[in-house]
Order: sequence, then C-alpha cells, then structure tokens
Amino acid sequence: MYCYITPVLLVVLAAGCSGLKPYRTHGQNNLVILTSTDSGSVFTGIKSAVDIHHIDSDCNTEYQGTIKLDRSRLETGIHTNTPVQLIFVFESNTWLAGTSSSISYNTLLDARPGYRYEAKVSYRDDFYDVSLTAYPPHRAPVEKIQRTPLSACMTAAKQ
Repeated sequence: MYCYITPVLLVVLAAGCSGLKPYRTHGQNNLVILTSTDSGSVFTGIKSAVDIHHIDSDCNTEYQGTIKLDRSRLETGIHTNTPVQLIFVFESNTWLAGTSSSISYNTLLDARPGYRYEAKVSYRDDFYDVSLTAYPPHRAPVEKIQRTPLSACMTAAKQ
C-alpha cells in the first residue's frame, strides 16, 4: 500500500507547486479560442496556453489564470469594460535532443459588453500566428483587433 500512495502524493505535490492556476470563466462565454499546432516532426511536441491578466487603472497586471490550449476549440468568458492582457505561450520540446524552447505573444484586449471575440492561434513548423477578431452585436461590421502591448496602457495612463 505504501508504494502506491507515494507516487500519487508526489504527483499531487508537483501539480500544486506548478504555479499555474486554471482560469475561471467570468460571465457568459464571449471568447472563442481556435487552436491549431503542428511541429512538423514526430520527435517534437508542442504545447500552447494563454495566461490571462487583469489590468487596473494604473496599468498594473494581476494574474487571473491559465487556459491550456489542448483542444481545437475552447470557449471562455472574460470580463468586459476592463482591459485584460492575453499572453499566448508556445512551448516546443524535442525528445531525442532533450531541448525545449518557448515563445510568447501578448496583447491587450478591452472586451465590450455584447461583443464576441475570436482568437485564432496556430503554431506550424517553428512559426506562430495569433489573430483576434471582434464580432459586434446586431451584425455590425467585424473588427480585426491590432496587437497592443502593455506599454500602450502605460503611455495612456501618463496622459
């Protein structure tokens, strides 16, 4: 019995120490994330996730949680009328060489009530792409969302 408890305990402790907490949906699902990954090699694995941070009026960030992008389509709810920082993280691991690397893409999003948002996230053969689209209510024209760094918030806060 002791041999079975110890491995389970180690797994639980390791999961608790990872520092990542799952993001909890807020309100209605207003963000759809479409994910497509392909390393181009059977020896390389790709993991992707998005970290979500709230931004306060002084441009301070507060980590809200992480969504593992382990399915081709995920839906979640993000707060409206308050900016969030979305940090998309791509990690590649090559098993034979024992190497790993990561790259991230971050942007601010100020979600508005009634809008739906779509993030298309892809990683193919060492190239990644993230595009965000806003779908306004009442069939208004679709809006492509430009990448906005956190420094843009800091510049606006100084004015």
